[in-house]
Amino acid sequence: MVSGACWDVPPCKLLFPSCEEIIALPQKLMSEQRGLGESPIAQEMFKTVQYYWNAARGYRLRPWKSPYLRWRFETFLGKEAADLNASKFLHLAWKYREQMERFVDWAAERRRYQSRRHA
Repeated sequence: MVSGACWDVPPCKLLFPSCEEIIALPQKLMSEQRGLGESPIAQEMFKTVQYYWNAARGYRLRPWKSPYLRWRFETFLGKEAADLNASKFLHLAWKYREQMERFVDWAAERRRYQSRRHA
């Protein structure tokens, strides 16, 4: 008999997490950040997911419909980002991933600065 792991969790909890669990996800990720070690790729991925999680609020499963992310893309890319749909959003996100990575680094630095000032 296997104990622990996901065998103890009802199947409905695996497929449909509660709203509280979804809302607590960024905090859980932040608390686990220390476990990432010195891996720069993991740190970059964490910063990107954290920025996306905050920026796509209300549109997390369809970020191309988020007014804020649409505005960001249109401001940066101009006409190329007009009329975003899912495939165009993912194509542009991949095409400009290095520029987005620099922006996410800047946003993470600003977040750290603000948390130090207001702590």
